[in-house]
Amino acid sequence: MHPFSPSCAPSSTSSTAAQPTPQLFCIHPGQAHALVVPAGSELFCSHGSLLLHSGPQGLVDGAPSLQWQLSTGQRWRAPCLLWLQVSSQGGTARLQCSMAPLPASAAPPATPWQRLRALLRSVGGRRTAAG
Repeated sequence: MHPFSPSCAPSSTSSTAAQPTPQLFCIHPGQAHALVVPAGSELFCSHGSLLLHSGPQGLVDGAPSLQWQLSTGQRWRAPCLLWLQVSSQGGTARLQCSMAPLPASAAPPATPWQRLRALLRSVGGRRTAAG
């Protein structure tokens, strides 16, 4: 399903080389949208109420998953590179994302399985080197 419905069509915005055009999303009740959000990116709730949810940070046992709630007119700036799931609280909500550029050396966050595989490889490599 396309993230925009006729009632949530994006308004026209101008863009410059320094500031790319913000991405606009219409999120309906029961739907969620996944976003890779670079550090410094800004999320703005232009209508409704949104729940932002990040998965557990890293593969550390007991690491918390983080949640933020945004209401109409509220902004949130990402402190670091995050993989977020955004859902609406109640009715349809509009989200405006002004994404910061990814550093040239940074790749999007890996899935939990990819991080686990990398962790196991690094632990296995240390045992081999020490043994």
